[in-house]
Amino acid sequence: MEWSAYINGSVNVTREEIRNMNGNELSILQYATQERLKTSRYNQAMAIALAFGGKEGS
Repeated sequence: MEWSAYINGSVNVTREEIRNMNGNELSILQYATQERLKTSRYNQAMAIALAFGGKEGS
């Protein structure tokens, strides 16, 4: 699993992959899912700000 790609939303985790994960991998998945949600919310907020005339990076 490429966790950074998962966090960025480029790939998803299948049920089969989850079934085959050990305890450590499941903990990483939980953390990565939280980070993915944060990244998604940030990207959504940036898109809204840009749509209303904000500047990228500010």
